[in-house]
Amino acid sequence: MRNARLRRREFGRLTKELKEARDLAAVSAALRLMFRRLGGLEGFCAGWMEHMAGARALRPGGRVVSNSYLAIVNMGRVVEAARASRIGSATTEELEAALDQFVAEAIDRCLAERFGLGDPEDDPDPPAADPEGDPDEDADPPDAGGSGFAEELPAG
Repeated sequence: MRNARLRRREFGRLTKELKEARDLAAVSAALRLMFRRLGGLEGFCAGWMEHMAGARALRPGGRVVSNSYLAIVNMGRVVEAARASRIGSATTEELEAALDQFVAEAIDRCLAERFGLGDPEDDPDPPAADPEGDPDEDADPPDAGGSGFAEELPAG
């Protein structure tokens, strides 16, 4: 009982801080504190949902429920404003570099998922070769002719 009351009070403070936050630093500080107290993002999300369910059960549409939704909306507004501000002040070169990095990481993720590849540092002990030397039955056959895609890309 005391623990639940303490948690309600903590979420009440967090809701107020998030609802009134005007910049990314305030949102980040409030969330960092709650993540630490609740065991990370997963614990925070579970706690927030529990808080919202309890508030809706006690007083549907009441002040606690309304303030919780307003906190979420304001948090999203602050984060979007900060994101837009960073993009708006970036140079063309910085935007191109960020886009290049994003595309390269997306391609790496796709290849890793498709072919089971990963960062060699993540897996210091790669699987041993098949002792019988049989090719992997699920693997795609090598493309002898090439796809032509790489040849169409401009150099550099």
